[in-house]
Amino acid sequence: MKPNNSIKTNNLPPWDEFQKMVQGIWEREYYTNHGPLVVDLENRIENLLGVKNAVCMTNSSIALMIAIKALDINKKVLIPSFSHLNIAQSVEWAGVEAEFGSIKNDSFVIDPKGIQAETNENIELVIAVNDFGMVSEIDELEELARQKNFRLIFVSDSFFGENYKEKKFGHFGDIEIFSFNESQLINGADGACICTSDNLLADKLRNIRSSYGAVKKVPIPYTGNGRMSEIQAGLSLLSLDNFENKRNEVLKRKNEFNTIVEKTEGVSIYNSINVCCNFILVLNCVKLGINLKDVTHKLKLINKHIELFKFYGVEIYSPYKRKSFPKNSLIDSSIGLPSNITSEEFNEVVSILTQNIK
Repeated sequence: MKPNNSIKTNNLPPWDEFQKMVQGIWEREYYTNHGPLVVDLENRIENLLGVKNAVCMTNSSIALMIAIKALDINKKVLIPSFSHLNIAQSVEWAGVEAEFGSIKNDSFVIDPKGIQAETNENIELVIAVNDFGMVSEIDELEELARQKNFRLIFVSDSFFGENYKEKKFGHFGDIEIFSFNESQLINGADGACICTSDNLLADKLRNIRSSYGAVKKVPIPYTGNGRMSEIQAGLSLLSLDNFENKRNEVLKRKNEFNTIVEKTEGVSIYNSINVCCNFILVLNCVKLGINLKDVTHKLKLINKHIELFKFYGVEIYSPYKRKSFPKNSLIDSSIGLPSNITSEEFNEVVSILTQNIK
């Protein structure tokens, strides 16, 4: 049955283009194992970002797991105390222990000053997350990695195609990972991409992912089923075809949203100047007369990708708790809005948040 096009998120391709892409896969009878669409996608990403190696995977959690194994990490990994559960789970799956690093008080990014104090000979890898318009202090982190001899991974999902100091995201750290989840501008049905300038590291990534697509055979601990399917690659390519238009649409909507919240008591947009496909609403819950827990269900019904940050923070997930940090006030007073939120959905969100204001 043909889907109802009256309900359409902004990161889905037109139905006829999707049908044409799937028809090609059907005719070729090539569905996975580094097929022609995956090869095309990796080449397109390398050209767009100007990176040496783009290695596509089935999802971002698998990508992070494989990246940790490719880096041959055997000791502890430092991750931000504000990070999604899947970061800690990927680290633990890879057979190493996750330590939580402190975050900057005015944002959710990992604090370089904390790294200075928290890293030691047992910390072999630091994972920094760039998200919700908040960028880590990349230069300082890269310098710390050189000084203290640890490896560095950036997770930069919502900054795909953007620049940091006139340099494209994808060039930072030993490895940079992008999710192609449906909530992102590049919708690859939960696919992902790893970028690296290290050719040997890229060879390890490709061999661990599977032997298909491996440029050079290199020693690896084992192989994993991290292959991106052809339909994931096809969806990603369709997103790339319309990337600039979708990016401009997001920027236009964010300007509209800024205008709305400027007139709304108790609601503001954090860091909205940054070019980033998702963003955060900061709330004065006392002034709004709400408890975020009480409106969670209503907000999720509007758009399932709205984040209430219940999957974030060291205080919440005791299985991964190593030490306590002062809780960042943004965690309890913010909601994250995805790139695919429409103007209608945004207005519904604001209406729910302000329902008690007279």
